[in-house]
Amino acid sequence: MKTKFSLVFALTILTIFVLVAAGSGPISAQTYRDLEGDEIYITTLEEGEYLIEARGNARLYSEGLEVTGAEADLNSLTGEVIFRENVEFDSAELFVSSRHMIYYIDEERAVFTGDPDLEYIDLYAEAEEIEYMMGENMAYLYGGVEGTRARDEFEADEVEVDLAEEKVDLLGQARVRMLDEEESGVNEEENGDEENGGEEQNDAQN
Repeated sequence: MKTKFSLVFALTILTIFVLVAAGSGPISAQTYRDLEGDEIYITTLEEGEYLIEARGNARLYSEGLEVTGAEADLNSLTGEVIFRENVEFDSAELFVSSRHMIYYIDEERAVFTGDPDLEYIDLYAEAEEIEYMMGENMAYLYGGVEGTRARDEFEADEVEVDLAEEKVDLLGQARVRMLDEEESGVNEEENGDEENGGEEQNDAQN
């Protein structure tokens, strides 16, 4: 049975639902606080289990974590939360954007697909798939990974990011292009000389 709720009433129902679910399973009371949307539908799957669908401006908020997207589904039976279109995942550790995200509640694992990119301190990277293991403070990037860290550019088949140790490992056909300040200064000076030379040449011609 599917029921459509107004946003305000739905948030009240969802708060109760989340706290009850938290008390009966591995989800702590602090895991999920609010699921919002322009419209929210709640479907009873079986006794005590629900599918909650947020349509339009979906937002999932918990302490230190916010996920937004065009729409979202929370399935208490399978223990999954799915976000679609314009997904933005913002936590105290990192920021990820993509077109699709699925979060496995019991595993505390989020998987991002659809041109995902990750930002973490001075690291920015794009990949075919990004996996974030919250309990382990680890992020894994798979497939044609490209990005930058501080002044360095890199690419690899896979990248592992240890968030606790602030460590980045490049795996499989990896390459790093390092640009130090001296090299940067030389390049800037050469560019300046070329520009000045061009101006002098134009002045001479005039």
